[in-house]
Amino acid sequence: MAKPQKEFYEYIVESPSKGSSLLQYAESPATAFLKSINEAKNASVACLKKFKQNKNGAYSIPAIRSIQIINAGLLATIMGNFETYQKYLFARVFEYTIYLTDFDLSQFFKTINKSNGGDIDIDLARFAAFRDNQTAVGLILADNLKNWQSAHCVNSYFRAFGLRDAHNHQIDIISADTRESLSVLWQMRHSIVHTASTISIPDAQKVPKLHGFGDKVIALEPQFISEVARKFHPIIKEITDNIGDLFKNNMRIDLSADIKHKIDKLFLVDSTYKAWLK
Repeated sequence: MAKPQKEFYEYIVESPSKGSSLLQYAESPATAFLKSINEAKNASVACLKKFKQNKNGAYSIPAIRSIQIINAGLLATIMGNFETYQKYLFARVFEYTIYLTDFDLSQFFKTINKSNGGDIDIDLARFAAFRDNQTAVGLILADNLKNWQSAHCVNSYFRAFGLRDAHNHQIDIISADTRESLSVLWQMRHSIVHTASTISIPDAQKVPKLHGFGDKVIALEPQFISEVARKFHPIIKEITDNIGDLFKNNMRIDLSADIKHKIDKLFLVDSTYKAWLK
């Protein structure tokens, strides 16, 4: 007798792991993302141990192909989690603007609309889906902004808060070097998801460091995911510390200890691999 066929949705099961939940992203976006990327790194290492190597430490051709498929899938997952980190960080900062000494809501939306390429168009059906739900308004706002895969746009979204450092300067929370690195990862993710893991010639021209990779299949070295996890740690610390310092430099001095603790937790950057944060 043939085995009963299940619908796709029927394969969704309860997860036995305690991965980063959306609640964790809401409370401490950086720590939640680093937890997720460390889990991806550990999964990659566990997979590599299953493939045999020869005396010289090399993998067979079939093993290499399997590893490349696994790495491509993990990179797409990592970048999806990174987008979640950015959205929740932005959403919570928006929620917490009530704790700032001076916040111009009208100017904020003028800047956001300009950075978004036009007025924010909130999908009313999606908005209605949040009925009887504790989702914060900041997340609804973040979810309706475009271009989270552009570090330039993300910088402009955070600049819209009007936060200034101790020298009364506005700064980009994502530095030029980090923007360059992220542009490579975002393009790789795009090519994996949308063009069968091949960097199209037009896409290669969008990113300076990928100019020589047009029409090439993305084949990643076995240790790639471990390196992505390691290199993302200082990136996340840089971004979170930058916006955290700006926020704290502009927050009210009359806040209660509980509120200050909540703000500290929002900008907390913690990881099981603490050495990678330096």
